[in-house]
Amino acid sequence: MVRVLIAILFLFFPLTASAQSLVDVWASETKTGNGDWTIQVSFSEGVDPNRIKHLFLLKTDAAAIVELKNIQVSTVSRSIYSASPAAPPEVLIDGHGNRKVHYLLRARLANKDADKEDVSLNGPLLLRDDHVALDAPKEDKAKAKKVDDSDVYISGEIDGAHKNKTRYTTELKYQHFRTWGAWQQTPFFHLNASTDPDADPDRMEIGWTLRYISNAGYFDNKPKLESERDFDNTNFIYDVRFTFLPHARPKGKGNVKFFLNPFLGGEFGKNLRSPLKAAQGDGIARLLAGADLRVAFWLHKDSDQPEINWSTTYVRRWLLSDELSFKTDKDGNLQLRQFGKSPRDYVSSKVSYSVSKFFDVFLEYEWGQEPPSYKFIDHRFRLGFAYKYKFSK
Repeated sequence: MVRVLIAILFLFFPLTASAQSLVDVWASETKTGNGDWTIQVSFSEGVDPNRIKHLFLLKTDAAAIVELKNIQVSTVSRSIYSASPAAPPEVLIDGHGNRKVHYLLRARLANKDADKEDVSLNGPLLLRDDHVALDAPKEDKAKAKKVDDSDVYISGEIDGAHKNKTRYTTELKYQHFRTWGAWQQTPFFHLNASTDPDADPDRMEIGWTLRYISNAGYFDNKPKLESERDFDNTNFIYDVRFTFLPHARPKGKGNVKFFLNPFLGGEFGKNLRSPLKAAQGDGIARLLAGADLRVAFWLHKDSDQPEINWSTTYVRRWLLSDELSFKTDKDGNLQLRQFGKSPRDYVSSKVSYSVSKFFDVFLEYEWGQEPPSYKFIDHRFRLGFAYKYKFSK
């Protein structure tokens, strides 16, 4: 399995290794609401500030040029720059009530080879999710694409049948990233719980994330508690993970885009409480690898965000120390299922449809085992709803 993952990485990276290009160009209005705007430019690789000769906006339906000034490199990555437009960009409202801007950003960079011509780059300007409210002094909300991308996520499901006990399933998540020098950091809370003993595992995580963003991807460090919701089985874990962020395929505009994000990492810590007293206090060491695949579908050509997202996650954990695996009886009590170092796999696949900016309906499939109790999920399907958003930066 490790060889397969490594092969995938090496096959995929050559596709992303191309000449310097513009990845994203975003326009966002400052929260003061006084007409000030910020333009954020993301290059495919780091750029020396001295190489930037010209940076301006060109209106796509006219010859008007808006100069960008006060160009500053981000503290997070040398491939991201922010600038202030000399005049506010014109914002239009389409037939669906969405805010739009119609500009191209043009960048002229000095070539790394002084004997060669300058590099000219063009990219469409996008309004940041048409989500920065003009009169909002408080924290703004933006549409999130999936659970991992969300800062606030709430999903729910109710199952009932004649003469059967009603069962409830919920997933809750909260995080709020703040910049801390070259890092981003946030406290987080994540609960996945159900009253159905045959359903997804009751899993709760609470901790802190420190994230460093490079040109290649995210480097996350998470000290956390992972536990059952009733704390019958609780571990302290230091989770370290690198998620690769290659470009979406195909490049440019289209009705379908593929996002593949492989990741590698490890989880190390100690058991704090266990249903099996003999295992209480044992050390924990796991290596993990996997990938997130998202396929986004745009049903309307003028939509900034996809209406349908199909997200699939696969992760395998290799246990370097013995860990317990449980099943639940009809009363929801943990029963020992296995004990050892055998690898544990988990797969989830979810198709969601955006009913509105923050509400989705989804169909999800799950199979496998997740810590701390590795309760086995046997090909489970569920239909539900989700409310999710992320905080605008």
